Amino acid sequence: MAAGQRAGLTVQASRMRLRREHRDRLIQVDMVTPTGPCQRCVIGVSATIGVDGGWSGRVKIGCAAAEDGGNLNDWQVPIMRGREAVPLQELTQQLADTVKERERVAAARKEGIKGPYAFDRIRWETL
Repeated sequence: MAAGQRAGLTVQASRMRLRREHRDRLIQVDMVTPTGPCQRCVIGVSATIGVDGGWSGRVKIGCAAAEDGGNLNDWQVPIMRGREAVPLQELTQQLADTVKERERVAAARKEGIKGPYAFDRIRWETL
């Protein structure tokens, strides 16, 4: 995915799942930062595309601030909220912002600063 590469990310996996009951396909791409403190932390991008090819032109970005791919079953890991409908033309910038925010959240957690952590209209919070 070119937008991820421009944001400094590497594609780890991609998949497409046909959902007959919804008459659509779910496209998912998992990316990681190739360097830095969180090399195994996945940033997921997904889009739903109708079987007729129609879609909203928006994607969802998902990310958790687990340290270096740590235990995502830990209920104390902050999850990013607010990038559920990113316009495709903003994807590169929103991915870059996600990486920066994740690093800031991880640093704050190491210093003992409790969340939720807010950035503009984005929140990182535990479930």
